[in-house]
Amino acid sequence: MEITVASVGDIDDLLRLVRETSTWLETKGIKQWTTFARNILEQETKDKTLYAIKVDEAIIGSLVILARKKNATWDDKGALYVDRLVI
Repeated sequence: MEITVASVGDIDDLLRLVRETSTWLETKGIKQWTTFARNILEQETKDKTLYAIKVDEAIIGSLVILARKKNATWDDKGALYVDRLVI
């Protein structure tokens, strides 16, 4: 297994993975990532915050690492956050 900063070439596979996960979550009664747009992944790729999880070159997951969580209610100076983990 390898975790690498995602590239523009990974976006199609990552978007498919997020959409498949969203569809599966909906079958469980969870509405999450239902309006997920490609431009989000494109921006995260530019920001180098989007990571691809690969096994034998195949993308099996992704995650985003953020330096600051929006609307955090605690002092998060120096903290990193794992967001939108998909496996």
